[in-house]
Amino acid sequence: MTRLALALPLILAACAAEPKPTPAPPKVVESKEKKLDCAFARDVANCWRTVTAKVAGCLGGKPGAPGKLMKDDASLCRLPDDIAVKLGAPCDPDATCEVREVFIGKGDKKCAEIAATVERPPSEEGRGAGSLSVTIAEGTVKLDYDETSKKVTCPDGTVYAGSGDWKKELADCADETGYQGVPAWTVTVTPGKKDGKKKVPGRLSVELASMDTLFECDKP
Repeated sequence: MTRLALALPLILAACAAEPKPTPAPPKVVESKEKKLDCAFARDVANCWRTVTAKVAGCLGGKPGAPGKLMKDDASLCRLPDDIAVKLGAPCDPDATCEVREVFIGKGDKKCAEIAATVERPPSEEGRGAGSLSVTIAEGTVKLDYDETSKKVTCPDGTVYAGSGDWKKELADCADETGYQGVPAWTVTVTPGKKDGKKKVPGRLSVELASMDTLFECDKP
């Protein structure tokens, strides 16, 4: 019993003297969030311009003339040069035409999918809230926005965030070059009208920033 009693403190002391393993240093994760500023807006190689340039290349440039919405399927529009547009819902420029999804291609090639959501419509108090995404074979560029912020997510996961305020944060690039560098789209629906004896058909027009008019489709 005496030998055991003497040995036990020695064992405990030896254990206590063993050096503790040095903890591994914490991994430094590089943030992929950057500033949405004029440097991004003016960069001719930013991800928005790159993606939309690939869309234009796939289409062979902007369509040379308006297309026609199909009589039997008002969600389909045929354009010159074998370009076709498929809308997420039928469009009647003289009645209901709400565009939220667009699929556009040339021949048997799918060039782009465009999707927009509107959580809050724009008003005099603010630009509202929602999102816009353009998807091509190489990936998706997406814009998320509300009254106080804009966030652009590039295909490689890099995020550019800021207020997107052209009067303040982007004031130095509030011109045509700057506007074209940040994701945006415009949908214009024009009802048909009579011009003298000639009837002008209703028209759907979709524009993408950096590409101007993406396509126009007339009511048959």
